Amino acid sequence: MAVAAGTPEGPAASAPPPLRMSRAAAYLLTALGTVAASWLRLLLDGYIGPEYLLFHPVVVLATLRGGLGPGIFAALSSAALSALWILPLERQGGPMTARQAIGLALFTLVATFLALVAARYRSSLHRIRDLELVRARREADARFGDLADAAPVLIWISGPDGRFTWFNRAWLEFTGRAMAQEVGSGWTEGLHPDDLRAAREAYLGHLARRAPFVLECRLRRHDGEYRWIAATGVPRKDERGAFAGYLGTGVDLTEHKRSEEALRINQARLDLAMGSAQLGLWELDLGTGAVWRTLQHDRIFGYDELQPAWSVGEALRHVVPEDRDVFHRAFEEAFATGRFHYELRIQPAGHPQRWIAADGELFRDAAGAPARMRGVVVDVTERRAMDERAARAERLAAVATLVRGMSHEINSPLASVVANLDYLREQLGAGSTWLAEVRSGGGRPPLAELQDALADAAAGADRVKLIVKDMTTFLPRDRPAERHACPGPALRAALELAAEELRPCAGVAVEVGALPDVPVSREDLVQVLYSLLANAGQATGSAPNQVRVAGALGPPGRVTFTISDTGTGMTPFVLQHVFEPFFTTRGVGRGKGLGLPLCRGVIDSAGGEISIESAPGLGTTVTVTLPVFMGREA
Repeated sequence: MAVAAGTPEGPAASAPPPLRMSRAAAYLLTALGTVAASWLRLLLDGYIGPEYLLFHPVVVLATLRGGLGPGIFAALSSAALSALWILPLERQGGPMTARQAIGLALFTLVATFLALVAARYRSSLHRIRDLELVRARREADARFGDLADAAPVLIWISGPDGRFTWFNRAWLEFTGRAMAQEVGSGWTEGLHPDDLRAAREAYLGHLARRAPFVLECRLRRHDGEYRWIAATGVPRKDERGAFAGYLGTGVDLTEHKRSEEALRINQARLDLAMGSAQLGLWELDLGTGAVWRTLQHDRIFGYDELQPAWSVGEALRHVVPEDRDVFHRAFEEAFATGRFHYELRIQPAGHPQRWIAADGELFRDAAGAPARMRGVVVDVTERRAMDERAARAERLAAVATLVRGMSHEINSPLASVVANLDYLREQLGAGSTWLAEVRSGGGRPPLAELQDALADAAAGADRVKLIVKDMTTFLPRDRPAERHACPGPALRAALELAAEELRPCAGVAVEVGALPDVPVSREDLVQVLYSLLANAGQATGSAPNQVRVAGALGPPGRVTFTISDTGTGMTPFVLQHVFEPFFTTRGVGRGKGLGLPLCRGVIDSAGGEISIESAPGLGTTVTVTLPVFMGREA
């Protein structure tokens, strides 16, 4: 590529041209050389041939280094020193001889001729070197132009006056314009009108300071669409180190800008959605400690705007002191399991205490080291208040159910007691007919009726006593001396007690092997198994009811009992309330609704679990899991 208008000014050859020096230095060195040659001529007089031989190299060197002027100066100064200094010393004060005059004239002519020849030779050398430099510059320009045209970015060059002198092929293809249209200030015709003034002022400001720059502006593409371009310019230097203009590049940022805008819009939508759901998102970089959050996160902590800086320590500062252990344990849980959950109280900025809940997980890098944590936080103050109100309502409902159940269960036998006592009071009162007859000696007392009334009253009182005894199961009580039992004998005893309830069943299958002791007294274990067996037998409907009892070692250190039937099953409503005291589906007088609540109390106190699976018409399966007795009281 030739160096011409519209071609890039590529890097020039940096080797300096030889045999060149400043004019003053050339004349100074010539004078010193002439004086040195004169001294040598005096010192070596008689030892060398021609008397002017030492001056010829001085003339030639002065011409080659400084040009024709210093060469002529060397010839004339040599002649002058010879005439005024050297020859008088040789004549010892006598007049100059003809021979000396002719020799001096011949030396001056020869020296001048040598200066002319050396000057011509020096000029030829300079022309050759200049041609080499021009060729090197053209080759460098060609290589630079080829590389620039092959580059996938926009490239431009400006001169020291700031006017653009060259654009690469990518620029011309992008704008769809010719080089002649773009050079100078023609390229500004493609700038967006809203960006033209700001881009020009920024460019001229950096040009005045000869400083590098980066600016963003919109440039019209060949199809008429304005595209965002990131323009970067760096100063160029010529071979003398002077400012030669800028070498610049341009990169299309439009898709990046659109991605940023889409990201901003999505972030705004996310903030809106999270704000509507009152969920705050956050992500912690465990390497740097930096925390990314949504706006709702900071609002939960009492701030209307995103805080400029956030950290784990800043979050902990808002946690009330009593709950900070919960916060620390959540982090330990995350490092141990990869997930965490906590609920604790915080003190938001300028607001009363609030309850928050957080869920999240820990992510590790390719080497398995913890890298970051990500989670969601939500204000659960209102939820906890609602839960508390619901729990209070449930407790009140349970108390009401308990009172109604107790009232019904106690009133029935109590009514019998009261009726029999009223009968006895009537029979033994002052108006009793048979008592008057007995006193007159003519009647007999109705002892059988009185005894029956007393027996009925005592039976009613015993029933009330039994109900009260069952209720005390829900209260703390003294432990039996033997706080453990073997499941096998307890199951056999329970089966004997439940024989009447199991009689309507189509069959009872028992699959229980040798099992270790469990930490429940024999009395309580028999009561639990009896209640479950009785319920299974009483679930018999129109279809045959098969009852199956299984016992085995379950998870390590646990014993599992499963009692299932194919009876009527339970509805979801019944399943939800089945463990509430006095809740029963049987008719009046057929059940107190205390069996399953008593079972649950015994099992919970032993550290076990009880669960029920049931559906209408598909039967019921009750699973009881108890820990193995380890040889010491809990």
